[in-house]
Amino acid sequence: MTPRHSGCPTASRHHVARGCLAVWLLRCAAICFVGHSLAGGEIKQPPAGLVSFGFPPKAWDPIFNCMVYKCRWQDLEHSPGRYDPGLQKIEEMLERAGKRGLSMHLMVLCGADSPDWLKAEVGTVTVFDPGGLAYNPEAKGGRVCARWWDPRFGEAYLRMQRALADRYDAHPGVAAVGMNRCMSFWPEPFMRKLKDPKTRANLREAGYSTELDKAAQRETLRAHGQCWRRTCSSIALNPYEELSGPDSWRQDVEFTAAFIREAARVLGSRLILQNDSFVHERAQLGEDYWKMYDVMRASGAVFGLQPRGTTRETIGDLRKLIEAAIRLGAGYVELVNIYEDAGLPREELVALDKALEANAAIQVRNE
Repeated sequence: MTPRHSGCPTASRHHVARGCLAVWLLRCAAICFVGHSLAGGEIKQPPAGLVSFGFPPKAWDPIFNCMVYKCRWQDLEHSPGRYDPGLQKIEEMLERAGKRGLSMHLMVLCGADSPDWLKAEVGTVTVFDPGGLAYNPEAKGGRVCARWWDPRFGEAYLRMQRALADRYDAHPGVAAVGMNRCMSFWPEPFMRKLKDPKTRANLREAGYSTELDKAAQRETLRAHGQCWRRTCSSIALNPYEELSGPDSWRQDVEFTAAFIREAARVLGSRLILQNDSFVHERAQLGEDYWKMYDVMRASGAVFGLQPRGTTRETIGDLRKLIEAAIRLGAGYVELVNIYEDAGLPREELVALDKALEANAAIQVRNE
């Protein structure tokens, strides 16, 4: 196993009580004063504990140590190979995060959020998600995605990842980056939204095939393996949705399992596995999801979970959800800002955060 850097902002979290001011100050110092590079070639610590979707309210800083920042590829690369002012926005977010003792899980959104110039070059496909309209009402007419399976798309994605890695692979504030080349509607690359017949028809007409999609998924692993040598790369997994016939589809959890094994081989201790559909009641997801969770846990990689939904109503009992994630072995849970009115005392959230971090520490030691 390649050793992880002990000076990274998250490294001391497993040994000191998180609620005290001293720990918070140490985290700030680690991010703000180390500068924009780290000595040596160690792999940075991945996210652990409770992770905030965006910046948490400042009063909650002592609990959170990492935040998720989503950046649209369209906003990052307005023209081929030109990344300003997109990089300036990432710099601003990193500076804000560092001042608050937070590291960043950087998610560059592709799919529908790919640059217009790339959509014009490789062509587009419109993907529908009727079930997702509750979270994105503006997508009623579907979302127009670049054809992510096209080799030219892969070349542009690799160039973009190289540019980001050149700038941030040694930056102590970037804890992880997302592998989102093959996303369409949401940053979940294994979800093709095939339940909708219009999506199936559009994909076939655009030249999509399961074989091309799987090849692009594997190319994503190689791209991140080449570019990011010290920073973990994450992917949000689901049972793979396969276009299995002229107008039929199925869930293929076996491909997901095979992909996890290949990802572990390619990325090793730089791999983070995630799922964004987690609920604490087993029957709500179906057995394929629980088979996938078993493979994720057995892979030895750090893995995290995000609740399905973004509101109190869709997430349900927050305590039960986090406790279920801990029992499953998750090292972190990403949360939207619902914890303020979830009825959980702060000390309980601190305890849940520590339990997740303990899982993450075990995963890191086992790599």
